Amino acid sequence: MINFKLFNNFYLSGKEKKLKALDKQIEHLKLSIKNEKASIENNEKTATELEKINSDIGKKYISTVEFFINTSKIFFIKNNNYKVSPWDKLNLVYLSKSYVLKTKKGEIIHVFKDYLNDFFKYINTFNYTIIVLSVDKNYIELEFRMKEAKVEDFL
Repeated sequence: MINFKLFNNFYLSGKEKKLKALDKQIEHLKLSIKNEKASIENNEKTATELEKINSDIGKKYISTVEFFINTSKIFFIKNNNYKVSPWDKLNLVYLSKSYVLKTKKGEIIHVFKDYLNDFFKYINTFNYTIIVLSVDKNYIELEFRMKEAKVEDFL
């Protein structure tokens, strides 16, 4: 004869263990959901802050580009008895790992530092001129002019 009471107790004990395990899993999942919600909120806050920073950087970039386009860029280089005259046009050329300034006759009058290569590569995609403004025994004064540039060209 089968002892139904023993079988019933064994069956109930197994079900109680499963219920406790499920309750434990529910609590673990609730905690996991709470942590994920906090993480999402934190990520959304960080994303909002980064969007603001990105917007600020974009505004500064645009104002810098506008300044670059709309103002005269005058710079000086050392004169080592180069044969240049005021109003001569110079060429910016990539030569042997660096950008150089060359006269119409091909004389190299200045070699730019390597860290400026990316900048000059980018500038070479635009319409510009480099003109000699004045020459004395120590320095050559040059002007960099952008032609028909718009802010949109730099974006």
